[in-house]
Amino acid sequence: MDLYRRVAAEPGVAARYREWRVCLARHYGRPRGDPDLFVLHTHLSTVARVLGSRTLSPDSPPAGPEELAAVVDGGWFRERDVYNFAEEDFFTWPLHPQIAREATSLCRGVADALAEWDPRGPDAGPVDSLHALLDNEDTPDSAGGPPRLADAVLSGELRLEDSPTARVLDAACRSGSSIGAAVRLLREAKLSMGLDGYDTLTQLTSDVAGVDGHPARVVVARLAYLYGLGDLVREPHPPVLVPVYLADPLAPPRAWDGGQAPAHLVLESSEGRGYRLPDSVAADPAHLDWLFHRLGQYLHGAQLRAPREGETEAIDAVMGPLYAYLTSPKRTGLRTLPGLDPRDAGVMCETARRIITLGLRGEGVLWTYLVKNAAAPVHLARRRFDLVLGRAPAGDGPAGFLARAASLYLREGGRAAVVLGPSEGMDTGAHPPVPELGPIRTVDLTPGPHPWRLAVAEA
Repeated sequence: MDLYRRVAAEPGVAARYREWRVCLARHYGRPRGDPDLFVLHTHLSTVARVLGSRTLSPDSPPAGPEELAAVVDGGWFRERDVYNFAEEDFFTWPLHPQIAREATSLCRGVADALAEWDPRGPDAGPVDSLHALLDNEDTPDSAGGPPRLADAVLSGELRLEDSPTARVLDAACRSGSSIGAAVRLLREAKLSMGLDGYDTLTQLTSDVAGVDGHPARVVVARLAYLYGLGDLVREPHPPVLVPVYLADPLAPPRAWDGGQAPAHLVLESSEGRGYRLPDSVAADPAHLDWLFHRLGQYLHGAQLRAPREGETEAIDAVMGPLYAYLTSPKRTGLRTLPGLDPRDAGVMCETARRIITLGLRGEGVLWTYLVKNAAAPVHLARRRFDLVLGRAPAGDGPAGFLARAASLYLREGGRAAVVLGPSEGMDTGAHPPVPELGPIRTVDLTPGPHPWRLAVAEA
């Protein structure tokens, strides 16, 4: 908290705090968040990233200040071919130059405190503790539920291990208990059917995905996913993208038609303003990850030029090289990406210009993170899943969540499921039914007069 107070008025830190509150207000349907909670979320996110580094490299975890800083901003993971795990999001403000030395010292303390934890053993205590802390942020009745509830849902009731080729989307993944369990169950099922580690890892990161609107929970859910992959990412492995995203799962970006290339309007405001993304980019998670990661380099180029050339001239100077890069084929860690056609490149350059302008005004690369993640419902909806599940977010009733999530993401013949807290019911009369869904059956998950329950419907 002392470090935060010292830099709270700095533009990049203030922007992170402001947009973090915007995300929480959207997620909860009401204003939410103060500096105490922001600092707590930053701490939990930092712990999650340190745990992620131990998960990948338990025998040689990062130690020095530069390595620990790269753990916080995600560079350490990208160097090890794990993309989209940690990013320059709301919670990287401790790397501000005024406090970075002290902040990395605190990270060193966190790493030392976790030095005895071995992710290869049976103790998932640190990961489970993060789940509990974040899921209990809500009122007790809407918290994450009793321990091992995710296993009771996915294994006990849905028998996920009997469907090793199933595609699973947790459309409100909270802090990742269910998505971590799904990865673990399907990993074991795929290996048992004879797949090698390479194919198992490639299939899992294509078949299991999550999305949530709560900023800190998304960070911890990515840890749950990585931890669920186990030895598949500790051994030599192909480049992988951790497919857990910060977005509103029930409100996908609106298709935008301005007489140019097909596009989507993400982070749309009440005035209809937003950021346009061409369909060819929004529909491809690898394209999104790579292009928005590279956009930071063009922002850096503009920052170097702006003091002597002025803001407008500095931005104009980097737009030409950016357009050339966008229209050229490129080799990434994930795969070879084709060049964009001129119309799509023009749309991307327009969005990049807005993001770079905000960066020059002190907000850094925060908007590359926000825009990239907000597009996730576009490519998730294209994939269609065998199982769509989740806990209804605050403000969305279980019946409405089930109906909307199924209509957006469920394939024909798949199943949709929602976990119900002790006081939650299925008020199906309040929402129009989904014609493709059959009758909803409800089963008790825990004993007692007020049990946790699971509602399931099949398409």
